[in-house]
Amino acid sequence: MNYIIPLLVLLGFTILNYKISKSIGYPAFLFSLLWFLVILVHFLCIVFKIIPVYELSLKSLLIFVFGVFAFTFGGIFITYTYFRQNTLVFEGNVSRIELDPIFDNFLFWATIFLLPFYIKAAYVLAIKHMIYDSYFAGLRSAFSMHEELGLIKYAISIAFFNFFIRFIIFDHSYKRSRLIISLIVLFPYLFLTTGRTYYILFISLLFGIQLFKGKIKFSHVFLSIISFLLAFFLVAVYTRKGGSTELSLNNNFISISHTFLKYFTGPVSAFDAFINQPIDHTYGLNNYRFVQALFYKIGISDTQPVQLVKEFVRVPFYTNVYTLYRDSFEDFGITYTYISLFIFSSIHTFLFYRSNTQRYLILFLYAIMIYPLIMSFFQEQYFSLMPIWLQYILILLLSKRFIKS
Repeated sequence: MNYIIPLLVLLGFTILNYKISKSIGYPAFLFSLLWFLVILVHFLCIVFKIIPVYELSLKSLLIFVFGVFAFTFGGIFITYTYFRQNTLVFEGNVSRIELDPIFDNFLFWATIFLLPFYIKAAYVLAIKHMIYDSYFAGLRSAFSMHEELGLIKYAISIAFFNFFIRFIIFDHSYKRSRLIISLIVLFPYLFLTTGRTYYILFISLLFGIQLFKGKIKFSHVFLSIISFLLAFFLVAVYTRKGGSTELSLNNNFISISHTFLKYFTGPVSAFDAFINQPIDHTYGLNNYRFVQALFYKIGISDTQPVQLVKEFVRVPFYTNVYTLYRDSFEDFGITYTYISLFIFSSIHTFLFYRSNTQRYLILFLYAIMIYPLIMSFFQEQYFSLMPIWLQYILILLLSKRFIKS
């Protein structure tokens, strides 16, 4: 079996990256830990036959190991080029940041006012595509066919920003009731997305911001994991993807546990199948799809952008997600893939060292980048979610004049 040495190397990178920064928020530490756990779980599933899954080839394992090396090197490059002293600012005092009263009211009331319209748009889509006599499953089906809510879809970005800017400046005295209400109002928006993206983004932002408020505890990490697993369980039941309201709690638990392991191990197996067949390079059609889609929409190009949803592959269960590596590897090959990882790591590490609770814009960007890092084992999200990243950057830039620090 090819796993032992790659696992030891990945564990070594994980320990090294923690020693470099002494922080669990250091991007290269998170990346190396994630990939160590993914390969370890895959190995355990094969050894103990927990779920049927094909063994990874040495070729794929080496690609994953060198990917962690590239990400680690990006972190080391920034650390020892710009931040030799590793002076991180973890602080809890955020009282110096103040929201402009008019902007404060606009964010708060706009989030509440737009929610009924968001619910109505979701309801219309759910009725149109209803399956299994479930509104939720119908809405999920609509989104899978690339149906959209219209302009109201941008309301969730406002709701996210409304909650998290309050979370950053919250010091147990600043309008606590508005923070709580903003959180309560955010959850219907999250629920109606029907997918994992915004839940994991929510947890990523919580983790990143709490880290630089100096308040990260093991209990927070534990609660985040439990919250994600609970959300995964509920979505699986209501969309009937591994669970069902007709099954008992015990049967649902067993079925959804196996589904979760398939989500965790399937992408690396799918990439292994992809990498061990002839590859026709697409030269940017995947990673730079957003640019192509924009040109197509405004009439500059007649070429339709490639589909975001990939073909299914048998591993031996069926999956259509191929980790972070498929898109960049298919576009320009392995060298481009490692250069991309180096660049992403360098940017994220720079934001990590520059973040603190007074630099709310940088802190927000650091926290946002945790999401595509976490999802790297599942699918590419750095480039593919570019419209969402641009939305948040635009909101941050527009809000800058209304926030005093």
